[in-house]
Amino acid sequence: PEFRRRQISLSTELEPPPEGFEVDEPLLSRAIANLLSNAAKYSPQRGNVVVGLRPIAGGWLEISVANDGCEVPADQLK
Repeated sequence: PEFRRRQISLSTELEPPPEGFEVDEPLLSRAIANLLSNAAKYSPQRGNVVVGLRPIAGGWLEISVANDGCEVPADQLK
């Protein structure tokens, strides 16, 4: 709802997983929902958000979220 209300554009960059790749869908959904909620909160009106998913070594999945909102200072990143 926040994306629509603030007219924020959402796009995806998805890499298909390899054959047999398994994921905990409820956990992945919660993680992405949390990231999108934060992205919407800190994106400007009519901003842009891009979500990326790609499988990486060891059976892990890398999630990336980029927006054109304010940047978090490096000393505040954990």
